[in-house]
Amino acid sequence: MKRIALFSILGLILAVDGQAQTRVKRAEPKRAQIVTKIEVKGNRKIEAEAVRSKLLSKEGQPFDAENIRQDVLTLFGLGYFFDIQVERDDTGNQTQLTYVLTEKPSIAEIHYDGNEELNDDELKEAAGLKAYELLDQSKITEAVEKLEKLYEDKGFFLAKVTTKVSPAESPEQVILTFNVRENDKVKVKRITFLGNDKIPSGKLKSAMMTQEGGFFSFLSGSGAYKQEAFDRDVQMLNFLYFNEGYVQVKVDRPQVYVTPDKTGIYITIRIDEGEQFKVGSVDFAGDLLFPNEELSEIVKIDESELFRYETLQNDLKELQAKYGDLGYAFANVIPRTRVREQDREVDITFEVDKGNKVYIGNINVVGNTKTRDKVVRRELKIRE
Repeated sequence: MKRIALFSILGLILAVDGQAQTRVKRAEPKRAQIVTKIEVKGNRKIEAEAVRSKLLSKEGQPFDAENIRQDVLTLFGLGYFFDIQVERDDTGNQTQLTYVLTEKPSIAEIHYDGNEELNDDELKEAAGLKAYELLDQSKITEAVEKLEKLYEDKGFFLAKVTTKVSPAESPEQVILTFNVRENDKVKVKRITFLGNDKIPSGKLKSAMMTQEGGFFSFLSGSGAYKQEAFDRDVQMLNFLYFNEGYVQVKVDRPQVYVTPDKTGIYITIRIDEGEQFKVGSVDFAGDLLFPNEELSEIVKIDESELFRYETLQNDLKELQAKYGDLGYAFANVIPRTRVREQDREVDITFEVDKGNKVYIGNINVVGNTKTRDKVVRRELKIRE
């Protein structure tokens, strides 16, 4: 009789990495080894039959080491087990396999420690974990990221969250603790722009949600750094330049320097403004249901002289509304632009995809307890 532990979690990792090979020294069998019995041990919550149903190894079939490797991978993929070992017991040409399972514990309690600015309910909602769930490291890692993002949104850019798993009274359960180190709110000391020759720094700063902290910022709450607001600010800077005709502007990724005491940051934004462009020719294409002259009366982009992004967006809305009046409620108008660098002009072609006509279905009247439906309907200018 020969008993050999074929696989463990460590052996599995080594086998997958190709760094180890299992060598069993025994005499060459005259006949193939047959799996005569498969046992499952260590399972408390998962039934043994449910485990066997997932295995490639079957009783009565020849022993195959590759099948066992696949079995271990499959069982780990279920997410219920912390460790898996497979033991092999040979007697002659008969083999007995024993799958020794270590189930993941469930979370008995979830604690939050070190949080003063945010209460437990806020952290619990953000983490998304509940008691009595199985301990899943991937979910815990995701919860840590969510908690740090929550603190970041509140201005605690340097907040750090770590976890601790400790045993509970029951051996099958654990206590999960999130240790929070909030640190102070990060204040924006200074915002510096480089390369902005055409638009002054004051105008750029006024368009941003992120503001420099002043003397009374501790009262107003200004000066706090929030990554989400800062990402929006970069988009607003691009929009501001587009709206002034600088269609080739490039706003580089901002450089953020954190002070040694980790209470303040300095932000530097480098800008390549490019040249200012005017509006060139304006044309229309696609599904044209109106004369060009009539459509030209709607658009205002050519009247602004400079290429202004905000005016262009308003023109798109007006064109869509005009097609909507004919029943094409989902008409799509795409502005095709061609930049002529030598003339510093942008040619615009409004390409219209009218789509299908939309008809009014049922018109329901509710809440009219004193007036009949037909009285209300006869006052409507729309019909089913």
